[in-house]
Amino acid sequence: MVSGHRTDGRAERSPSAPRRLTLLLVQVGIVFVCLGITVIVALMVQERQIRAATEERVIQVAESLSSLPAVRAGILAPWPTGELQPVADLVAEAAGMDYVVITDTAGIRLTHPNAALVGDRVSTDHRRVLAGEHFVGVEAGTLGPTLRAKMPVYDSSGTVIGTASVGILESAIAEDMRDGVAGLLPWALGSLAVGIGAAALVTMLLGRRLDRLARDARDLVVQRRVGVALGEQSHEFTNRLHVLYGLLEDRENDEALDYIRTLVPVDAEVVSGADSVGGGEAASAAPRTAPTPVSRSGLRTLIERQRAILVAKGGHLEFEDAEPGSLDTEEFEVIANLLSNAVDAAGPGGRVELRLTRGPEGLSIRVCDSGVGIARADRERIFERGFSTKSPGERDLPRGFGLALVARIIETRAGRITVGTPTDGSAGTRMDALVPPLRPGDGATNAQHPPAPVHPDPEETAR
Repeated sequence: MVSGHRTDGRAERSPSAPRRLTLLLVQVGIVFVCLGITVIVALMVQERQIRAATEERVIQVAESLSSLPAVRAGILAPWPTGELQPVADLVAEAAGMDYVVITDTAGIRLTHPNAALVGDRVSTDHRRVLAGEHFVGVEAGTLGPTLRAKMPVYDSSGTVIGTASVGILESAIAEDMRDGVAGLLPWALGSLAVGIGAAALVTMLLGRRLDRLARDARDLVVQRRVGVALGEQSHEFTNRLHVLYGLLEDRENDEALDYIRTLVPVDAEVVSGADSVGGGEAASAAPRTAPTPVSRSGLRTLIERQRAILVAKGGHLEFEDAEPGSLDTEEFEVIANLLSNAVDAAGPGGRVELRLTRGPEGLSIRVCDSGVGIARADRERIFERGFSTKSPGERDLPRGFGLALVARIIETRAGRITVGTPTDGSAGTRMDALVPPLRPGDGATNAQHPPAPVHPDPEETAR
């Protein structure tokens, strides 16, 4: 017992670490995704702001340069370069421009950072600027791709006499971006560290909670299995009491004692199975002994008790016995559960009919009630363990077990059961069951079987 307990403890603890690791990885992944999206958006916004600010700067410098009187006078001077180059160098240094170029109307450079290029024609098109338009954009010049602005230069009469072009290299803008990324990186790493720490804390707190919920869930499963087993035992025990009551009422003490002796091994196995690992599942799987004969007094007692219940509610029970002969305990349990369900379903002032017939194929059982009937969608589910269309009464047996026991017995003995409506067309439910005779070896069969299939009702189909 001790070693088994330790093994179970390891089994309970082992899933905890993978669950917590998975939870932590999920949270860290969410932190990474959120932080990554934030950083990408921040970089896009920063790049847009840097470019917008650079464009604004080159426009202002170009406008200021083109409006300087010294530039106008220099373009018209006999030696323009000597007049304009000092002005261009001063503006480039003061405004942080990578190049400042002034041209005449023929597109000849009058200034340039590279003195060897002064006097040559510009490498880009200046015609639209000479026509009086402004230009702002990226062009590839002699120094490389630049973000530049070009403005026309006017004389005092408003005539275009040249152009003023200033620009900043794209590589310089990229350098500004790298500086921005370097400034943002510490904040991103700090946010990542805080996020991972918070995720680890949440994982620790939630992990404990999940462990408790997992333990509670396992306990509920065990309790449910035990409850199912106890519910089945309650039905079987109640039906067996009917048999004993009939035997004792007829003073058949020897038969009653023999019947009790056949039940003791079954009960002992079920109880020990319920205490073992697996609870109700083990109890349901306990092997059963061979069904024993039931006297007609036990059947009579069952019918009279159900009739008394129905009469007390203003109803009546009709019983037709076509000499079914002796019954065994399983046949009796099928009759008891079907009859009990019919009496419950009939309700106040209701009617129940029970007919038993023994034939070559086995015992035929027909039970009809005048209740509200069973919906077609529920006709197969009513044989599932735990399913019931009735609400539990204050002192009633647990619901959802009687018909499951019926299905188990019929399935074990290769019988069949149909669910339909009374043959007279009235409201209610009719159940026809066939319980075949015992075959050799049936006493050792396993009690755990799936519900018996509900066969189509030939009488209802014909109607």
